[in-house]
Amino acid sequence: MKRPLGVIIISYIFAFSSMLLLFSAIFYDADTDSMRSIAERFALPNIPEQLMRAIVALFSLVMVYGYIQLKNGAFGQWWLI
Repeated sequence: MKRPLGVIIISYIFAFSSMLLLFSAIFYDADTDSMRSIAERFALPNIPEQLMRAIVALFSLVMVYGYIQLKNGAFGQWWLI
């Protein structure tokens, strides 16, 4: 069975955004920005910003891999929910 076009587009956009987040984890200077950090948004202000960005990006890449490899079956469509 061929994968729907919407699933392909969503997975590629999600993969691009998680790679961009991983890239910004490496080159982002958290001290120069006055906005709330990702660590504060997850209610973990004591964790360094770059580490939190890397964790979120790697978790997102794992989710994208699972979304791309999604199979039809009993639990195939429902484990991402």
